[in-house]
Amino acid sequence: MANSPLVSIIIPIYNAAHFLPETLRSVSEQRFTDWELILVDDGSSDDSLSIAHRFAVDHGNTKVIGNSCNQGLPTTLNIGLAQARGDYIARLDADDQMLPTRLQEQVDFLDCKPEIGLLGSSAITIDGDGNPCGTQQMPHSDEDIRWHETTGRASSFLHPSVMMRAAVLRDHGLTYDTMFAASQDKQLWFEMLQHCKGANLKTPLIYYRRHGGSISETKRTQQSANAERVCHRWVEQLLGRPIPSSAVCNLVRSLRREVPVGEQTLALMMELLDSLTRQPNCDPKNMKSLRVRVLMRLLRFHPLWRWPEMIRNGLLKIATDESGASSLVRSPRP
Repeated sequence: MANSPLVSIIIPIYNAAHFLPETLRSVSEQRFTDWELILVDDGSSDDSLSIAHRFAVDHGNTKVIGNSCNQGLPTTLNIGLAQARGDYIARLDADDQMLPTRLQEQVDFLDCKPEIGLLGSSAITIDGDGNPCGTQQMPHSDEDIRWHETTGRASSFLHPSVMMRAAVLRDHGLTYDTMFAASQDKQLWFEMLQHCKGANLKTPLIYYRRHGGSISETKRTQQSANAERVCHRWVEQLLGRPIPSSAVCNLVRSLRREVPVGEQTLALMMELLDSLTRQPNCDPKNMKSLRVRVLMRLLRFHPLWRWPEMIRNGLLKIATDESGASSLVRSPRP
């Protein structure tokens, strides 16, 4: 492995022997071939490390690292990042799979879009037995991604679908935050998107496995708390001033219909939309679409005429100059 590859693939492993052979096969079947594979086993007690070593014997562009004890996902990912030599860094989890064109399509996109430093894709979801369950779409534009990262607990990117521009990480000294045992990806996206734009390809490029052993199922409470911390950072970064954490929690929870939308929450929402509109290189067309979608989401809670007057005026402000929403905001009371 004397010459640096274009893409470094990082797969963290922990007790994934049941799924790992299929995952590694999907890597070896990539149509794009200028890659290295970095497998980091985090102290597995099953046969995962042996499977990784056997794969490396047949694939000279593979490096296997075994942690002497379990160190957790953020540390394990940082070990992989430290070994990566490629211009692009692709993530994959040990229980997911790449479609054959995944690397080629992401490399082609990043080669043509130097402003994009963080690129994900949609996914075909599968269950524990590998049966397809559906397709999971993600926010596509940079504007949608920033709104979603600011106001939603879930990440705008499926972590195992992501390809990162390595220069963004290296130039700014960015790694996964080891204080985030869960939602460490959302925290890294916050740091990266201060220096680049993000995007998701509409084409599904991975098989994304949903099962009871996934971190999103076993650490849901911790993940939600950490995600709201990142949302708080986004809100303060966009507005340039301290914001009470309770206000951010109400914003996030109101959009999930966990609490009612109040006047203060709506005012914060409108201020954030205005701030996003003023961001450098903001695409007006994408922002117009985003405003309409936010309005439509709020109107799903109640028809316009059922909102208190102050909130109704705020909703109308969100829709200002948005022709696509005009029919919604003018809906008469029955």
